[in-house]
Amino acid sequence: PNSERLPDRDDVSNVNEVNATVVHRDTALDLALMRIPSTQHESLPIRDSKEEVDVGSILLACGYPRGLTVVDETASRPPTLSPPALTCGIACGIARGLPDIPPAFLSGPQFANGTNLATYVVTDAALAPGMSGGPLMDIDGTVCGINTLLRTDMDGLGNYAVSAKTIRLFLREYADSVSADRISNEEALDPISFRLWLYNDNFNKKERVSKILRNIAKIDGDIAATKIMMEAHRKGKGLVREFSGQDKIEANEMLVSLRDEDILVEIESIWSS
Repeated sequence: PNSERLPDRDDVSNVNEVNATVVHRDTALDLALMRIPSTQHESLPIRDSKEEVDVGSILLACGYPRGLTVVDETASRPPTLSPPALTCGIACGIARGLPDIPPAFLSGPQFANGTNLATYVVTDAALAPGMSGGPLMDIDGTVCGINTLLRTDMDGLGNYAVSAKTIRLFLREYADSVSADRISNEEALDPISFRLWLYNDNFNKKERVSKILRNIAKIDGDIAATKIMMEAHRKGKGLVREFSGQDKIEANEMLVSLRDEDILVEIESIWSS
C-alpha cells in the first residue's frame, strides 16, 4: 500500500489517526520510512551511529500489543492493560544478522554478498506480537533500536530490535537514492549555484549539530548555527551555505562530510530562469 494510518496518541484515553505516506521500505529489515503532513508531532532522538549500546544498559520497549484496546471507563470490566505498553529490561548483547532470511530479500548498504550485516540489539525487555515498529529506548528516551522480532525459541533472549546504527544506514540509503535520482535528471545541465540545506530531522541534539556546522560548514559562531537550526525547525529546512556553479566539488565534499556525521543535509541545484 502507498499509505498507512498511524495512531496519534495524546493520552491513553484519546487516540486519533493521521495519514502517512510510505516513502521508503526495506523488506529484510522490516522497516518503512513514513511521511506525515504535520510537523506538530514530537519525535524521539535517535542514538548516534558511532555509539553501540553497552551490554547491561537499562532499556525500555514501547509498542501496541496485538489484541489490546483502549480502556473503556464506562465498561463494567475494562481491560487491565491498554496500549501503548511499556516494558523494561537490559541490553543483553549486539547481534549481527538474523537467521532464516532468504538471500533474495537482502539488499542495501547493510548487506554484502547476500549476507545480513545489519546489527540488532538483543534485550530481555518483554515483547509481544504487535509491538514491532515501536522504539527501544534508553532511560533518557533516546532510541537505541526499533522492535522487530520475537524469537520464542530463545525465551527471554529472543527479543530483537534493529539497532540505531542500522536505522541510520537505512535513512542514508533513502537520502542517497533521492540525490542519485535528482542528479540523473539534471546532469546534462549546468546549474548557476548550489544551496546546502539542513533538514529538521529531530534525531540529533542541537549542541552536537551546532558544533558540526561550525567545524565542517565553517559557520561563524553558535548564534549563526542556531539560526540555521531554528529555520530548519520552523520551515523544515535551513540554508547552511550557497555555492557558485563553479564550486560543485566543494559543495559535494561538504555534503559528504556532514552526512558522515549523521547530519541530514541535501544540495539543491539552482538553474537560470
